[in-house]
Amino acid sequence: MRVPSVALTPPNERSSFCLFPELTTREITETPGYPQPVPKPRLPDLFHIKPASGMGLGVFAKHAIKVHELIFAERPLLVCPVAIPFPPGLQTKGLTEAEVFRKCINHGEGLLKQMVEMMTPEDAKTFRSLNNCHQESGETLFGIMRSNGIDVEITQRECEDERGGYAAIGKVGSRFNHKYEFHRSFFWLRAIYILASCMSNVTVDFDVKSFSMKYMAKRDIDAGEQIFYSYCDNMQPAKKRRKDLETYGFLCQCMGCVNATPESDKLRQELEDRVVKLFRGRQAMFADPKFNIRSLDSLLKLEKDVMKERLETHNIFPYLLYVILEGYMTLGNPAKVKGYEKKIAKYNAPSK
Repeated sequence: MRVPSVALTPPNERSSFCLFPELTTREITETPGYPQPVPKPRLPDLFHIKPASGMGLGVFAKHAIKVHELIFAERPLLVCPVAIPFPPGLQTKGLTEAEVFRKCINHGEGLLKQMVEMMTPEDAKTFRSLNNCHQESGETLFGIMRSNGIDVEITQRECEDERGGYAAIGKVGSRFNHKYEFHRSFFWLRAIYILASCMSNVTVDFDVKSFSMKYMAKRDIDAGEQIFYSYCDNMQPAKKRRKDLETYGFLCQCMGCVNATPESDKLRQELEDRVVKLFRGRQAMFADPKFNIRSLDSLLKLEKDVMKERLETHNIFPYLLYVILEGYMTLGNPAKVKGYEKKIAKYNAPSK
């Protein structure tokens, strides 16, 4: 099916080919405000696509972009379940696990083939040109989908479904890359031109009302800077991140990996727990008669370390800033308090 329907899609926008059950389709169409136009960024040329050294094509900021700013939005080419679909009526008795898997793959390939054949020739060519990390298992179209799809939460019911939700493939977004060095000739997806990095500067939100993928800046991005998306959990130590990225056939070359140390790995692994502990214990810390300006040294060092690792995009960071702000408030330093109020406003993600 196509979402929004052709009748509801303006000539200058695309509708997405989707593999949805009837219940999901109904929840989408009954969403208050649906369908809305695809959101537009502040400038029509915030970014441009050009060759990225050793990475094929990439997305680069043409103008300075502020944290939380919309870089661009697009309707996905295709949306389908993350899980391999189970063929209706399949009798598994007497079949090996490998045989059942092959039948599921063949079923998924058939469904995707129908959807791709309904695309425009240009969109179909774009989809088929994406990298495929699952060629060894005989997956073609479904392998492209599994390699490149970005997980999207379309309904609350899916968010609570342990079987997983849906994956979407963008046309421009798939050029957001992870900063890498090729080990094998593999393909990806993750938004078509947006390369990935363990120090990513973009996040992707799915907006049901406009049925679009919204690419937002996770931090300030300078003009000329390449835009990266993370393919793995960047709070894991470097060794674990490299292992997770083996599926995509590359070695990450971001500064967080190249310059990784036991200390930086420890920071990533422990950051959330450390900040939660500081936040919960802040009142006792400030009430201590021995609390003074030097007491903030460890907090300020932690803030500096977070910024050095480019982890200020983590949603725990504003809580650390708030603890420091309250520390300066306790010490009666209004200038510092005002400065940290601005920082918190900057890094706090706006409500959707």
